[in-house]
Amino acid sequence: MIRRTALLTSLALIGPLVPYEADAKCAMSHLRPDVLTTQASIGGGIVVAAESVPYDVADEGDAVQPTWKLEVGGVTSTPKIDVLAPGLAVYRLPAAAGDATLLDGTKVIAKVTTIRTQPVQLLAPKVKGVRHEKRLGRRASAYTRVALDGAPPEGVVALVLADAKGKPRSFGVVTAGEKEITVYAHPRCGVVPNDTVESKPGDRVTLFWVDASGRTSPVSKPVTVSGKTEAERE
Repeated sequence: MIRRTALLTSLALIGPLVPYEADAKCAMSHLRPDVLTTQASIGGGIVVAAESVPYDVADEGDAVQPTWKLEVGGVTSTPKIDVLAPGLAVYRLPAAAGDATLLDGTKVIAKVTTIRTQPVQLLAPKVKGVRHEKRLGRRASAYTRVALDGAPPEGVVALVLADAKGKPRSFGVVTAGEKEITVYAHPRCGVVPNDTVESKPGDRVTLFWVDASGRTSPVSKPVTVSGKTEAERE
């Protein structure tokens, strides 16, 4: 059975580290890899993101799954995996690949149709602002949200937040038409993918798009993160 869930940006990016604080009543979330690609351009790949799941769902790990195989034209091989951001990866297809199947042993993870034409060139994100809000205390949480000047381009599946030099820190899954995207989410009892960096007010950051084939756009102009930290009121 092919799993293709629609990720909510408010739940994106949760991964396999530790919660903010030990709490006997806090059931830590898990993550599992979720495929964002149904069609890939020639020379592209299959984009996989770490998806947050409740504590009672099996922990299947991050976006990078070294044991997964790629089947193209009846030939099975180990795909090259490029990490685009913590919790976000692309499994590259051969340059002349036809339709491809991503496998975990004999289990079909995804079937992807190859498009023979190259998609339109991506432009850098048009960013109005980046805001980080954090709450301290027993219900600690932190979120970073990006306000866009217009809807996301057609075909993009993720927005990556990077530092001023372009090194990825976190990402958010894109829903068509939305003008605000959560690119970092650490709710109470939540965890984030390995190597994720929390961007704080005053940080200078850039952003770039990732499309369904794993192509990336140019980075945006640097933006200063705004926001605040609040202590929980007892």
